[in-house]
Amino acid sequence: MIRLVVSDVDGTLVKDGTCDISPEYYEVIRGLIGLGIKVAIASGRQEDSIREVFRPVEQDVIYISNDGACVSEGPDQIFSMAMPTDVLPALVRDIRALPDCDLALASRDKFVYFDDASKVFIDYMNSYRFHREPFAGFETLPPIYHIGIYHDPSLPHPALGLVPKYADRLGAFVSGKEWVDFTAPGVSKGTAVRMIQKKFGISAAETVAFGDQENDVSMLREAEQNFAVAGSVAAEKGFSRFLAPPMRENGVLTVLKKILACKGDFTWQEEA
Repeated sequence: MIRLVVSDVDGTLVKDGTCDISPEYYEVIRGLIGLGIKVAIASGRQEDSIREVFRPVEQDVIYISNDGACVSEGPDQIFSMAMPTDVLPALVRDIRALPDCDLALASRDKFVYFDDASKVFIDYMNSYRFHREPFAGFETLPPIYHIGIYHDPSLPHPALGLVPKYADRLGAFVSGKEWVDFTAPGVSKGTAVRMIQKKFGISAAETVAFGDQENDVSMLREAEQNFAVAGSVAAEKGFSRFLAPPMRENGVLTVLKKILACKGDFTWQEEA
């Protein structure tokens, strides 16, 4: 019997960098919650940006934001792990020395950006409906949960070269061709899912998970029934047990409707 459904957002439920989701998701989410099934939304986005996507059901779902650094249920934050403050100045200095990269420092509810950010990056942040403010110095920063580094997705990402340098002090994730993210050590979507499972007494056998990128792998591993959307990096690299139809066809919605139709007594038969 399924008791927890958890899904990534960008590339899994919506087109990357948008908030446009099929309204059918809200009806199905309400139906799942009515059956007693917890629904968690996991993303590298800040929490407020996820809430923009799920506004009609925002008080009913669990939010795993900032790549797993923050977890909230309804209005209440139940877990957070900020990045260590002593490493931020050096990391930011190294990132700003990279060619053609933009960065944003994510608190729970806003992105802090630099005044020389490219127009492409500003437009991208606006498409996510991020709440943002300009950088005013490290001494005024709120707790920072992840740093997102943006680069032209058609070119190799220069920030990948920083990952080994900070491997003993920070976590790092690739969350799309254009993004490399840094977090506190030990942070991941999978860690957040395990915490939710422990809190509510839910097992991996009672969990279904959906994703599309490498930063979803840890989350997929916490669910016995885990799905990559067809055509995604996670599907191409064989990170999942099952395939859902493509995001553009609302593939996750198709699977969720099946879970709802069988009232949670759900087993997917088709191996990826």
